[in-house]
Amino acid sequence: MDLWNAFIGEVGKSDFQNKKLDLRTGNRWNASVGQIADRSVEVNRNEARFIKYSEYNRYMLAREISHDLFFTVYDVDTRKLIGGRLTSVISKDDAVRVAALALKERMHNTEMRIIGLQDGEADLIGSVELLHKELKCRLIEVDLFGGEMRHIAMDASTGSSYNLLLLNRIYRPGELANTVTAQDFEAMKASKLNFANGLVDGPAAGKRAPLKHH
Repeated sequence: MDLWNAFIGEVGKSDFQNKKLDLRTGNRWNASVGQIADRSVEVNRNEARFIKYSEYNRYMLAREISHDLFFTVYDVDTRKLIGGRLTSVISKDDAVRVAALALKERMHNTEMRIIGLQDGEADLIGSVELLHKELKCRLIEVDLFGGEMRHIAMDASTGSSYNLLLLNRIYRPGELANTVTAQDFEAMKASKLNFANGLVDGPAAGKRAPLKHH
C-alpha cells in the first residue's frame, strides 16, 4: 500500500502540523534495546547510514527523535536499508546522493517511512517531497508531530519499525515528553548530511534472544 496520496491530502489541511499525524498499515511493536543493541547500527542527527541485512547487522536505531525528521528507505527484495536524520531541509545534492546509493545497491522495490517533528513544525516536509521524487518509492508510514520524543528501531530483515525501549520496559506516562527546546535544537542544525559509512558488515556478535513483542 502507498500512503503518498493520503499524506499529500493531509498536508493540504488547515490544521496540518498542529496535531499528531499517524498513517500506517499496522501497529508498531516494541523492541528492548538490551536485546538488539549488539546487532544494530545507530544513526545520529545530520547523518545518513546504510546497512544490508545480516545476522549481526539487523537493526538501525534512532534515539531521541524530537524536532528532527528520521527517514528510512527499505528495499523489500534485497533487504537493504538507508536511514537519515534531518535537522534542516535536505539539499537537492543530498537527496540525489540518497537516490544514487539506492540505485547503486539495486534497491528497486523501496518503501519510505518518515518519523519525527513536533507540533507546529512543518519546515522539513519539503524534504519528504524531494526524497519521494528522487527515489520514486512507496510511502508506507507517517508518524509526525505531537509533543513526544521517539526512539525507533528499524529491522532490515522485515522492513518493520519498532518503538525502541531504552529502559528495557514500557515507558511510563510522561517519560517520552520532549525535553529538547527549540533553542537547543537550533544549535544542532546542519545543512548537509554526513554519509557515515558504506556497507556495514561486522564480526560475529554471538547469539541473542529472539526479538520479543511487549
